[in-house]
Amino acid sequence: GAILRNEPVRLSLLTNPAQSILPGIIEETLSIAADGAFYTQLLAGDELRAFAGGPPNGATFPDLAVSLFSVRINQLVRRLQTYLNPPLIQLAAKVVDEGPTLTFAETFFPATFFMALLFMAQGLSADIWKEHAQGALRRAATMPQRLETFLAGKVLGAAMVIALVALVGLAAGRWLAGVKMSHPLAALLWVTFSGTIFFLLLMLVQLHASTMRTANILGSLVLFPLAMLGGSFFPFEMMPAGLVAIGRWTPNGRAVLQFKAMLAGSIQPAQLAATFAALAALGALALLLEMRRLRKIL
Repeated sequence: GAILRNEPVRLSLLTNPAQSILPGIIEETLSIAADGAFYTQLLAGDELRAFAGGPPNGATFPDLAVSLFSVRINQLVRRLQTYLNPPLIQLAAKVVDEGPTLTFAETFFPATFFMALLFMAQGLSADIWKEHAQGALRRAATMPQRLETFLAGKVLGAAMVIALVALVGLAAGRWLAGVKMSHPLAALLWVTFSGTIFFLLLMLVQLHASTMRTANILGSLVLFPLAMLGGSFFPFEMMPAGLVAIGRWTPNGRAVLQFKAMLAGSIQPAQLAATFAALAALGALALLLEMRRLRKIL
């Protein structure tokens, strides 16, 4: 009755401190009911107060009062139809195209492939110490050809090995793992180029060590952080945004991004050219420093 007459009403809710979920549900339900009563009074308060004394009948409500009440209800319904029929708020559903969904193999293949490439480059660069122990470097220094020719031959041999392994790896990824490759030839050339740059960088580390054991330790200290940051241990899609922002600027991180673009068919020539120029300059600098270092240790 108090609600119909729009009079203040106090609802007391006693809760058990040992319970937390059920009292919260009851409190939210009562809050919704209170809001509903408030808005009902705003829309049909006069009509509700007219019926506060009881249901309409011939003794309590004359025919004229019942007729007036029906007219007011009809007017109220017509006013509400302005907002409810048709609804002023319309729901428009739009499906956002997020691009093709990568499979598990397509997500992990680039990272795994370049991690293997880094380890292979480290193994090839460690051969310089075997040649030093066997006297091959000293004999190379006494040959009529310049030392740069010997070093260029090593780089060319490493590139050929990397190309062969890359060809096998790409074929296995395509035919065994089902990885889509939009530009397989470009991917092969890019992997060969990137692996050769990694070989030059890691051989530079090898040449600045005093012993073969120290060279292996230094190589690992360089290799593992690069692999972790550059999206080789885990794909960039699974790494925190802060590490991804750093890893994208590592040599292998830049190479992985372009490799993914070649597989997906989304190559951007400007970015590819910039990455190629940066890696080529880095490799040329490493080759120059290696030539100077070889002259000093022989």
